[in-house]
Amino acid sequence: MNPQSAYENRTEKLYESNGLLSEFSATVIDCIEADGGFDIELDRTAFFPEGGGQGSDTGRLGDVEVKHVFIKDGKIFHRTSRAISVGEKVPGNVSFDLRRRRMQNHGGEHIISGLIYSLYGIENAGFHMSENEITVDTGAPLTEEMLCHVEALANQAVWENRPIRCYYPDAEELASLSYRSKTDIEGELRIVEVEGYDRCACCAPHFPSTAYIGLIHIKKFIKYKKGLRLTIACGEDAMENYRIISKEASAIAKLYSVQPEEIHSAVLKREEAFSDKLHELHTLKERLLEEKLKTLSPSPKSICVFEDGCDTGLLKKLANDGAHLTGRFFAAFSDNGNGGFNYVICAQSGDLAPLAATMREKLGGRGGGKGTMITGFVEADRSSIVDFFNNEA
Repeated sequence: MNPQSAYENRTEKLYESNGLLSEFSATVIDCIEADGGFDIELDRTAFFPEGGGQGSDTGRLGDVEVKHVFIKDGKIFHRTSRAISVGEKVPGNVSFDLRRRRMQNHGGEHIISGLIYSLYGIENAGFHMSENEITVDTGAPLTEEMLCHVEALANQAVWENRPIRCYYPDAEELASLSYRSKTDIEGELRIVEVEGYDRCACCAPHFPSTAYIGLIHIKKFIKYKKGLRLTIACGEDAMENYRIISKEASAIAKLYSVQPEEIHSAVLKREEAFSDKLHELHTLKERLLEEKLKTLSPSPKSICVFEDGCDTGLLKKLANDGAHLTGRFFAAFSDNGNGGFNYVICAQSGDLAPLAATMREKLGGRGGGKGTMITGFVEADRSSIVDFFNNEA
């Protein structure tokens, strides 16, 4: 996270020295009408302005709602729906539930990113904070085993209740510090240090120690660019995620009549049995289609058949095996459950691409191919399909 160091010293930033502060008083030093509301500047604030991937705090100034806090032209503004007079002293109240959850997630991100860097030399390439989780992009891939190790150590950092220090080093101290930062930063630099785990340039409010963060959980990870995108939840958000997982696991366990820890093996066993039954069903369906072909008479015209419950593989086999019965096209259709029909059409010779184009025009849907086979779906009803092949194909 990159600190915002450019703003003027008109507003004392209370959130920098005390992330737990949610109530304060301040004097209005400017009030500007803007975008259907008013931008209020204070002489001091506990509201964190949006920046570095983290959204702003919300809350109230007196009885006026603060909807958004941001930095513009080096000044911190609090967007409200009503004006507050310059010189007026107002009480401020930060919505601490939102602040707390963000500090839990952000603190956990510092520990995770610091561990990934110290253990494997992999940089944090970017992160984004949403309402109940945070994503971290790594500059290189990690294995699942590596991430499990990182998660275990991150939670150990919480149990150890390590201090979190936020400070502005002077030029001499800064020159000797090793810290994480994604960009070169000009001017004053604020450092957030989790003792023994991370040191990073950051402008956001933080807890005084790691115990406040609570549970740290890597929910999932996917390949992203040159590395991974990790989705992380911490504290209350991690507990809420575990409650949802536990509830779903218990429901599945009850359905399968097993203990929650036996779900995976039970599902694999059921999937294997289901796969065997599908194979049996597919074989029976093939035999039924073979019998149906025997009932069809050769025709110089196109032949159009409908067989519901067929996947593309079965339709291909049906159309390919039936192509010898017609001098034109053998068209096999199956209801796709969305108000249309999937199809495979075969011929003994020629190029069916023009037929696919005509079907798109007359019957809707999509489809294509070349040579003696085309596939796709149409949006028309059954009678319109039959009329098309009787009259045009």
